[in-house]
Amino acid sequence: SSTMLNISDQNWGILDFHGTGIYSDNISDSWTISGLTGLTESILMGIATNGSWLGEMTGSTWSENLVDGQLNAVWIQLHEDGTLSGQTINEAKAIGNYVEVEGESGTFQVASAGEWVEVDDLLNLTGQFDDITEMPGLNIPITEVYTSTLLPQEGMFIDGGPIAITMNMNFYVNDETYNYLADGIWAATVSGSYQSPTTDTWVADVHGDLYNHEDVNPIGTVDATLDGTWSAEGTWRANVTGNTTTGISFDGVAAGTHDGDIEVGTLNGGATGTYTQP
Repeated sequence: SSTMLNISDQNWGILDFHGTGIYSDNISDSWTISGLTGLTESILMGIATNGSWLGEMTGSTWSENLVDGQLNAVWIQLHEDGTLSGQTINEAKAIGNYVEVEGESGTFQVASAGEWVEVDDLLNLTGQFDDITEMPGLNIPITEVYTSTLLPQEGMFIDGGPIAITMNMNFYVNDETYNYLADGIWAATVSGSYQSPTTDTWVADVHGDLYNHEDVNPIGTVDATLDGTWSAEGTWRANVTGNTTTGISFDGVAAGTHDGDIEVGTLNGGATGTYTQP
């Protein structure tokens, strides 16, 4: 579990992380746990809605039932207006302990606290080599492994008119190479149109081809559902769930702005979350 505390009118904040896991025997004092992912929710309402983070822990102690190391990560923050910003978490202190069972796998728990710093206030997701993989101050490897353009399928306001959503998704792993077996995070731009928003709830389905960065042809397809709410003040948000025909499952959150409660309008925003491989 993880929490990010926003400091009002500042480009930095505080993080708190707690984790548990299973380990095998013969771990040395030099250890690494990579591919850590998680979803976060803002504490200071109105500054951000949610986010996703991806990182790794590197350690200097795993002995005498003590664990010591540091957490390094990237945090993608989704703001209420649908913009995405990039934060780095560098060398946050991590400490914990483990329970050793002779001849068997053991369990461990670890906690980390530190500071995050905003280094990219408006992420650009238009290309393969976008600025998530090249954010300044990032000290862990991040590689984009999949992309998909998800086009509108069925979408409706509850007891209202239609809503059509398009999402341009990018998937990332904590690795220097195209690691198609690792779990990771995703981020997306969102656009769409709507008619007759007579209620404040809606559901929209999207579908598209899945591409990796080594094959010209698609390797599968992606389906996702946005389960959304609508605000008369000109904002919207939605929970996102989906999967691919290659076995990836993902979830997260989307948010953004719309033209208002008019008969026909447009919406824009962003989305982010985590995904798992089969």
